Amino acid sequence: MEVIRWAKKHKLDVTTETCPHYLIFTVADLKILGSILKTSPPVRYEEDIDALWTGLKDGSIDFIATDHAAGKFPEEKSSSNIWDNYAGIPGTQLAVPLMITYGYYKGKVRLEEIQKLMSENAARRYGLYPDKGSIALGADADLTIVNLNEKWFVDPSKLESKGKYSVVAGKEMVGKVSKTILRGKLIYDEKAGITGEKGYGNFIKSNL
Repeated sequence: MEVIRWAKKHKLDVTTETCPHYLIFTVADLKILGSILKTSPPVRYEEDIDALWTGLKDGSIDFIATDHAAGKFPEEKSSSNIWDNYAGIPGTQLAVPLMITYGYYKGKVRLEEIQKLMSENAARRYGLYPDKGSIALGADADLTIVNLNEKWFVDPSKLESKGKYSVVAGKEMVGKVSKTILRGKLIYDEKAGITGEKGYGNFIKSNL
């Protein structure tokens, strides 16, 4: 983090990100969860988690990403030798609930900061703002509707990803995505699942 702060202080063109699992899990969890938590780079230590949260608060870290890399389960996570197992975990569907549960409700980050870290900042960095990353007249009407008070338990079998496993399987979350809207059209509903039609997505060229 100190290198990143130095680079930003000296006006170098540096962009940084982290992921929810790096803000939550340590090597101690890796010893318990094994290959389920094997990812690249690996999770680290409590002091590293603290440093990442500080980086989010002071602006050293620009984005919360997911590094979504779901492998076939259990085939790619079942070897008794952890080095032979796939290094990746599903991240997209649970990213927002994880940040709300472990960030917002633990007093580590405000809701408006989550919005910036998971939407606005990336749109600005890649030259897509305000069409993306904002709620404004003329913007693309990309919206995520979240029930902040809903408590629920993670069931990996119900994940939309092909990787039916999770580092928080069976854990209680507070805050759930109820609907996702893309360019004004409903593409996900928590009861109906994915409702978007194939071909509705567009390639978005960045304007760096």
